[in-house]
Amino acid sequence: MSKQVKYTIGIVLFCEFLICLGMSLIFPVMPFIRNEYHFSAFDMGMMSSLFTLVQFIASPIVGRISDRTGRKPMLVWGLIGFRPR
Repeated sequence: MSKQVKYTIGIVLFCEFLICLGMSLIFPVMPFIRNEYHFSAFDMGMMSSLFTLVQFIASPIVGRISDRTGRKPMLVWGLIGFRPR
């Protein structure tokens, strides 16, 4: 296996790790959300599917914006957007 192929596989595995990490942040909270809002199993499945779909769509867009404006402003805006109300 060439060095380029190993490097590409490494990047793909790292990206997959980040995706799984993002999913592992939301899934432990789901039983609490289900009990609080009385969701059915279908509702929880739809919520999981929509989370991954939106993450798939938004990642390239947010990546381009952060390439243009920089990482720090995007992190600040993210923190402002998710502050507790």
